[in-house]
Amino acid sequence: MSTPTPQPLAAVVPSPDVTALSTETLAKPLSPARAGSVAGASAEEEYQRRQTRYRQRVRDRFGFLAPLVLTLFGEPQHVRAWVRGAKGERVVGLVLDELVAQEPGAAVLHDRRFKGSRGNLDHIVVCRGGVFVVDAKNYRGRIEVRGRWSSSPSLWVGGRRATKLTESVERQAEGVQRLLEAASVKVTVQPVLFFVDGNWSSGASRRRIGRVQLLGGRRSLRKHLSRSEVLDPEAVAAAIRQLEDQLVAAA
Repeated sequence: MSTPTPQPLAAVVPSPDVTALSTETLAKPLSPARAGSVAGASAEEEYQRRQTRYRQRVRDRFGFLAPLVLTLFGEPQHVRAWVRGAKGERVVGLVLDELVAQEPGAAVLHDRRFKGSRGNLDHIVVCRGGVFVVDAKNYRGRIEVRGRWSSSPSLWVGGRRATKLTESVERQAEGVQRLLEAASVKVTVQPVLFFVDGNWSSGASRRRIGRVQLLGGRRSLRKHLSRSEVLDPEAVAAAIRQLEDQLVAAA
């Protein structure tokens, strides 16, 4: 079955701490850092599919009144969430593209998936600082780390436990780790949850939950990616070749 062609996303205006890029830059089509890599593409496709299905249901139910119903009530949250997510991925993708452009040989792969899997990986960064799986979240609601002084702290977003977010990105990092081990690239893949324009509780940003690093803001992302040099140029190139070969475009 064919899928709708993604349409250009509207301009997004993140907080100044996330990125200093202009809204005009954000409105332009993203230039992929690697072939087949377009940040937010699969989330945008899912939004298009859900939007089409929802509008058809409204037309079937309300007939000629459908345009009025859509104007008055808009789209439900389970539809809107996908376009919001796509915008968040795109913002983070632009920031990561800019960061890796400053390091010769580094690369970022956007919107990839494991062969035979449906789920996508938002961003994979390969640089001298290591290999990072970055999961972008564009959520409303306060971001908290509860039980931070205990042996098992947990992530909460908007008053709801969000353990699945940390578990998901950790599994993604483990999958990337296995791919690199198969190519004899020795590096510990780092899982990162990056919240776009997040409403952080005091001290919640730049916290770890297990192996997962929580980040918010462009400066914290830059610092985390360049904190130390763990890969030489040959290992960086080998990791990029393996991941480009084994991770296919999600959209």
